[in-house]
Amino acid sequence: MQIDFYLLAKTQVADKHHYACRIARIAHRAGMTVFMQTADAAHSELLDKLLWTFAQDSFVPHAVCANGEHDSARYPVQIGHAGAPPDCAGLLIPLAREAAPADDCEKFQRIAEVVLNEDADKAAGRARFRFYRERGFEPRTHNIA
Repeated sequence: MQIDFYLLAKTQVADKHHYACRIARIAHRAGMTVFMQTADAAHSELLDKLLWTFAQDSFVPHAVCANGEHDSARYPVQIGHAGAPPDCAGLLIPLAREAAPADDCEKFQRIAEVVLNEDADKAAGRARFRFYRERGFEPRTHNIA
């Protein structure tokens, strides 16, 4: 499994969401299924709207998963906050700062962690980085200007 940490130079949550949408679009174009894990229903709705508007030149087929029900065949990019992530072998983009990585994170081919240049988000990112290393993974870091 490949784990990438994208360390943004920016400090606004909107920048984190926009970058996560870019990652989802790239993964979708590469043929991967994507699960964007959010904090709550409002967070899911925000990402749902952003995936429609973040880039004028592309469409990312997506859906908000209700009650943990997933349909990656119809919607290769899924957004959810309730229940477990889908049993797919694609990309996980965890966006809920408070959420710890899932113990079953190995079911994904890749994990993309997006971290803001902001104290609370960096602290949460460091905790997730340690979590992965303690399980034998070697996350890669990318500084994004």
